[in-house]
Amino acid sequence: MLKPTRKKIVDVLKFLNKRLNKVKWVLVGSTSLMVQGVDVFPHDIDILTSKRDIRKIEKLLEKHEIKRLRYKISEIFRSYFCIFRIKGIKVEVMSNLEVKIGNRWKKFRVLPQEIEFKGMKFLVSPLKDELRIRKKLRRKVDLRYIKKIEKHLKK
Repeated sequence: MLKPTRKKIVDVLKFLNKRLNKVKWVLVGSTSLMVQGVDVFPHDIDILTSKRDIRKIEKLLEKHEIKRLRYKISEIFRSYFCIFRIKGIKVEVMSNLEVKIGNRWKKFRVLPQEIEFKGMKFLVSPLKDELRIRKKLRRKVDLRYIKKIEKHLKK
């Protein structure tokens, strides 16, 4: 599969913005960082929503679904989870997200903020929240993002 381009990511964000306009959802992860001006290149789109709304999203995007809604547990994350492929871009939707910090599972809480990006409004995970959780996780990918988020916040 080809690497996604920034234009394709933006095209899918436009599609999601229109298609999911009656559902509450929050951009998280690298796409959230990108739309807030951090110098990153996302390879997918991560969305956080409620358990009720994840079912609505699954219905609204059903023709794009590649993994049906299920409860998934990984080494550091657990959540309700489904995956879609839209215009070649992977879109991961999660609800009831918990993160394992040390030996404890903690609810991933976000107080979203609204931003404007290319004429569209999005709820996003604030940069300070993204920074806080990435500092706790400390995966290799997080260490790169931590530096970029801190650099952006100093501007």
